[in-house]
Amino acid sequence: MILATQGRGFYVLDDMPLVRALDPAKFHRDEPVKLFPVKTVLRIPGGGGFGGRNPAAGQNPADGAFYYFFKEKPKDEVKLRVLTAAGKLVREISSKPPAHPDDEDGDDEGPHNSLLPVKEGLNRYVWDLRYEKATGFPGLLMWGGSLDGPLAIPGDYKVELVVAGKTQSENFTIVKDPRAPTTPDQFEQELALGLKIRDRVTDANSAVIRIRAAKDQLKPYLASANEKVKTSAKQLTDQLTAIEENIYQTKLHADEDALNFPIRLNNKIAAVGGVVELTDISPTSQAIAVFDEVSPNSRSNSIVCTRSRRPAFRSSTHWSAIRTSPQSTPNQSLNQSPNPRRTEQPSRAFRRASRQDLLNPATAFQDRSRIEQFPFGRAFRESTRSPVTGDSRPHRDFN
Repeated sequence: MILATQGRGFYVLDDMPLVRALDPAKFHRDEPVKLFPVKTVLRIPGGGGFGGRNPAAGQNPADGAFYYFFKEKPKDEVKLRVLTAAGKLVREISSKPPAHPDDEDGDDEGPHNSLLPVKEGLNRYVWDLRYEKATGFPGLLMWGGSLDGPLAIPGDYKVELVVAGKTQSENFTIVKDPRAPTTPDQFEQELALGLKIRDRVTDANSAVIRIRAAKDQLKPYLASANEKVKTSAKQLTDQLTAIEENIYQTKLHADEDALNFPIRLNNKIAAVGGVVELTDISPTSQAIAVFDEVSPNSRSNSIVCTRSRRPAFRSSTHWSAIRTSPQSTPNQSLNQSPNPRRTEQPSRAFRRASRQDLLNPATAFQDRSRIEQFPFGRAFRESTRSPVTGDSRPHRDFN
């Protein structure tokens, strides 16, 4: 529909499916909830560039706009879900603020980071055609990469609006840029690698989250009156810090700090994702090779250390009878334990195992099956010097 005003200006309304859906024969304003049909979505690379959008330039249609109507503002949480034709969840948007807001610092002005609008009357949510984001953490900065999930590929999809336990749905289609020669198989390859990259970024960032949580748990023991416990906690904290710094560049505090401090594992993996989706073609052999090179490192760099050192530290604290109880604190020594039973000396075998774990924490998990269950298991193999004993023997490689 085109409206003109005697040559002084004109308006183009191209969202006609919504206009047709407002036909009184199809829509009544007394309906409590209404999800409108979704027009076909064109998957086309976005422009932009540096400096932001030109205010004098026209605005292209939104990637994927969903319109819905509420007679009254809902009191409960409202969810909007996008699913593939096979029913696999692509994205879920909620009207309720997340427990942990968007953790990635930087330019996050896109609609994909906003809450679902739920005002009375007509609402619109613009989907950026992306899958769920990777996990982030507070203060995260990336150079040449992001937490964004991969773009949805051309095909059939379904959108669901969930309100007060009731669901309305509409089917829609994403079509490719008619100028792109990409085949369905190539789109599938691009999506498959994009999802792998997103999941690896999530693994790396989740490792940082767990490491920081473990370090927070160790803080009370760093001030312990028991010197043995204090030393053990300090050693374990230093080990965890070394692993964290292999995964993420902790010196990044501003956007261009990466010019002085090289990016680490999580950023390297995310940067591959940015290269993969530069154009609508199947992933290049170079992109796949780089991902294969950095991805195994994400599995060998860490979390086994956060898990394997805990038994050693717990053995040390139990040996000194300072396990916290409702009446005890981390600073309590053996003679101050309020529970006489906790002052019993452990068995000779337990003491021998404890000393062994303290000397070489990598032996705490000698059972391969226990290591495989952690996504970043297997080794800390990059270490050429034991952070505990200081000798030149590397940690045991469980591969």
